[in-house]
Amino acid sequence: MTPIRNPAVRGTRSLGVLLVVIALAGCAGASTTAPSTTAPSPTPIPSPAPAQSAAPASASPTADTATPTATPMPTLRTAYDLPLFGELVKLFDYDTKEQLGYKVTYEERQEGATVSDITYESGGYKVLAKLVIPDGKGPFPAVLYAVGLDLHPSFFLPEMVAFAKDGYAGLAIGDRAPLDLYSTLDTTIDIEGYAHYVIDLRRGLDLLGTLPKIDAKRIGFVGHSLGCAVGSIISGIETRIGAYALMACGGYITDPAWSFCDSDACFSATDEDRSHYQERLAVLNPVNYIGRGGGAAFLFQASKTDQIALESNVVALYDAAPQPKSLKWYESGDSGLYDMGGHGLGCVTFGSCDPALPAFADHRAWLKEHI
Repeated sequence: MTPIRNPAVRGTRSLGVLLVVIALAGCAGASTTAPSTTAPSPTPIPSPAPAQSAAPASASPTADTATPTATPMPTLRTAYDLPLFGELVKLFDYDTKEQLGYKVTYEERQEGATVSDITYESGGYKVLAKLVIPDGKGPFPAVLYAVGLDLHPSFFLPEMVAFAKDGYAGLAIGDRAPLDLYSTLDTTIDIEGYAHYVIDLRRGLDLLGTLPKIDAKRIGFVGHSLGCAVGSIISGIETRIGAYALMACGGYITDPAWSFCDSDACFSATDEDRSHYQERLAVLNPVNYIGRGGGAAFLFQASKTDQIALESNVVALYDAAPQPKSLKWYESGDSGLYDMGGHGLGCVTFGSCDPALPAFADHRAWLKEHI
């Protein structure tokens, strides 16, 4: 696994918090489940088996409004001992007084908008991002975008340019380094990686609040896959985002289906090793956080044939979220490697996605109603 970069800057502080929280999670009888009126039931939820067949590759994803159902095997583990919520959120604390160091490294014009490559500082790390600002005086509502595992911010660039035509700005970032859950069973690396992504996005919110063409009171969020999971976490911490469109993630990253689980560490581990790893990793489960910041609306978008964000896991996250919320299912015509049975919601190249795809068009229309 690629190590997290720049650990010296905040390593002592953040790792200290991590170890305290992990220790709390591992102490039998000393920890309690984070209180929430929207907490998921501890009853195991059945997960569907991966899809065995798919429609022809030429078929376009379409929305499905049917009530979600799941097959009985295997079960999704949902019961974990956790620190109190006030301790959990300390994982994502950061220095709000740190200078942003905002810089534009490249700029070009695209279809009535200015598209910029930018950087800003986050705990001493230089975050690389895409910023799109529509033509005009503003101030404009804005959307913060979080891409999936190890993807470039350009994944959302066509969407941001398309949304700029409707008067919406966009800022997209990615994770710092690959986060291969279950690859080493090292929760210190995994938790630190998720914490960095959450904090980098919160710093992105700080940046949007300083830009004169941005209306900081009208901010939305779109996250796909890993970006969806960290967006769910942010919704429990932040009050600056009014609407979340969350694509292809579930409530429990502890579910082995959320990883490829293809390493020697994963296959050689005993059941006890894996169970202990899950207990420590459970502090990152999105159901612990979803919507606890208050005041936001939620749109969940997923495929029932997704081989990573399984149907039951998606439903668990949806069930834990507060109102107002909605869930839309999409059928994918390509269950090949790059789509993971619908994980890309029609975007099979993962380089950059067509904004006309139904899932992308749907959440833009939904965001226009909520921010």
